[in-house]
Order: sequence, then structure tokens, then C-alpha cells
Amino acid sequence: MWTIFDRDGRVLGFLETPAGLAIFEIGDDYILGLARDDLGVQSVQVWPLAR
Repeated sequence: MWTIFDRDGRVLGFLETPAGLAIFEIGDDYILGLARDDLGVQSVQVWPLAR
């Protein structure tokens, strides 16, 4: 579980990422990460962030 803050330190919300997702980048409206399935196959995933 992640807590999202604005630049002034106020809490904007909370985010739960899928288990095992390695986050590479967090943008204004997305999360980019690497996930592995049950067989160990890697896939790059982009998850939207809705405000």
C-alpha cells in the first residue's frame, strides 16, 4: 500500500499495487512497472492513476 502526497505534504490518497510489481516510473496519471506471471514470464505493465 502506498500513500500519495502532494508537494506540500498533504495526503492525496492511497494506492495498492499488484503483488510483485516492480515499479520503474510514476507519472501524473500512470504507473509503469514490471510484473512476472506464475511461470516467471516478465511483462511491462502500465496502470492508470485516476484522481
